Amino acid sequence: MSFGGGRSGGRGGRGGRGRGRGRGRGRGRGGRNNNNNFNNNDNSKYPTCILRPCQGFTRNGNCTNPNCKFAHVIRLHGIIDAASEKPQQNNNNNNNYNNNNNYNNNSYNNQKKFHSVSAVANWQTGDQVKIFTGSKEGCWRLWSLANNSFQKEFEHFMGGPVECLEVASNFLFCGFEGYSNKLPEVAVGMIHAWDLSNPAAAPIEFQMHPMLPYAHATAVTELLVDGQRIISGSRDGSIRVWNYDSGRFALVQTLMGHAREVTGLQIVDSNFLWSASTDASIRIWDMSKNGECMHAITMKDTSETPNAPNAPNTNSQTLPYHTDAVTDLIKFESTSGTFILSSSLDGDIKAWNGKTGQMVASEGHGEGVTCMSKAEDPNRSPFLLIGLQSGNIMSRNFEPTPKLPNAFSPIALLSSRFSAGHTEAVTTLVGGVPGTGTFCSGGKDGKVLVFQVAGDLGVGKQ
Repeated sequence: MSFGGGRSGGRGGRGGRGRGRGRGRGRGRGGRNNNNNFNNNDNSKYPTCILRPCQGFTRNGNCTNPNCKFAHVIRLHGIIDAASEKPQQNNNNNNNYNNNNNYNNNSYNNQKKFHSVSAVANWQTGDQVKIFTGSKEGCWRLWSLANNSFQKEFEHFMGGPVECLEVASNFLFCGFEGYSNKLPEVAVGMIHAWDLSNPAAAPIEFQMHPMLPYAHATAVTELLVDGQRIISGSRDGSIRVWNYDSGRFALVQTLMGHAREVTGLQIVDSNFLWSASTDASIRIWDMSKNGECMHAITMKDTSETPNAPNAPNTNSQTLPYHTDAVTDLIKFESTSGTFILSSSLDGDIKAWNGKTGQMVASEGHGEGVTCMSKAEDPNRSPFLLIGLQSGNIMSRNFEPTPKLPNAFSPIALLSSRFSAGHTEAVTTLVGGVPGTGTFCSGGKDGKVLVFQVAGDLGVGKQ
C-alpha cells in the first residue's frame, strides 16, 4: 500500500504532503503473590482498586502459579515500538523510577530515550484491523498484525511533529505542525486528510484561504469528526469549524476564547460544542448562534470560594472547576442523559451534565491525569480508561452494575512495575474495534501497548 504525498520510509521536506499527555494501589481478590510485590508507601495516594492484575497473566497471557489470587482479566496483546530513538545525550541523572520499573525483556531493559507517541487510531479494513500511530518526531506509521506481532506497513513524514490522528468515514485525518509554501520559514498548524479507499492520491489540505494555505497559526492539537463537519483546535487556543464540500474542506467558522492549547472537543445535541484547554478552562459554545460562547467553567475568585485551591484542607474534588490544565474530554451517553467527562493535571476527572454544564461527580487519582478514552469488554459493555503522568493506566466503570454498585469505581491499575504499563507518561488512549475487547495506549516512552480484556471486569449489566 502506498499513500500520496510522500514515500514509504522517506523523510519529507518542509510543506511535504502529507497528538498526550501514575502508580496505583489495588485491592485484589485474596492475598499477595510473589510476582506482585506492592509497596504500600508507593501506592497510598491512589484510589483502592477492586482488582489487582496478575503480572504473569497480564504480560504473558498465562500464569504458572496454580494458587494465584490476583486477577486474570487483562493481557498485553502486543508492544509496538512506534517512535524512533532520540539522539544520545550525556545525562548522569538516571531516572530511578525507570530503572526499577522496566519490563524484563529487551524492549524495556535499556535507558534509551525515544520520541513521544502523540496519537493512535484504529482502522478496520475488511476483516483486518490496522493501527495508525503518530509521534513527535514528525511522522505517522501504519501497523498490521502478522505472525503474532505488529509489523510496520508504511510510514510518512510530515515535516513537523504529529499531534493528532483520527480515522472516520474511511479518511485518515492528521493534525500537525509543519511548513507552508506561502510561509516557509515559520511552522504553522496544518491538517491533511487521506482517502483510505484511494491512499495513493494526494491528501486534501485544509486551508483558511488560498493566500493562507494552512489551518491554524500554530500546531493543530485536537480534531473532532462530526459527520461532514470537522472541528480543529490549536496550540494558540483557536477553534475552527470546517465543512466537506466538493472534494475539499472549507472553513466556515472560527471560535476564539481559550488562552492556551486546545486539548479536548466534544459535541452534544449537534449544536453544543464543549472544548477544553491547558488554560484550565472548559467552554461551551452554541453552534446554532454563530458559535457564541454560552458558558465558561473556570477557576473562581478565591476570595469568593470557601474551598478555594489555596485555602487550608482544600479538596479539589469538591470544586466545580479544574485547578490545572484540562487535558481531555470524552462524551458518555446513558439512560440518565448525556455527560461530558473532563480530565486534568490537578488529578481529577469530573463529570458534567452535557446540557446544563453542572458538575455531577468528581474523582481524584493522586497524580495528573493526562488522557482518557472509552473502551469496551468483549461483550461490548463500556468502561473508562485513564492515562496518568507516571505511565500507569487506571480503569473505572461508567454506571452502576450488579458487581460494581457505585459509578466510577476504580477497577484495576496497570503499571510497568506490577503488571504492564508505560515507563513515562501516558499520552494517548483509544478503545479498540467494538466486540474485540481491545484498547491501545501510547506513551512518552515511544511505545504503543495493545491490551485485550480477557476476564470479567464487572462492567456488564448482567
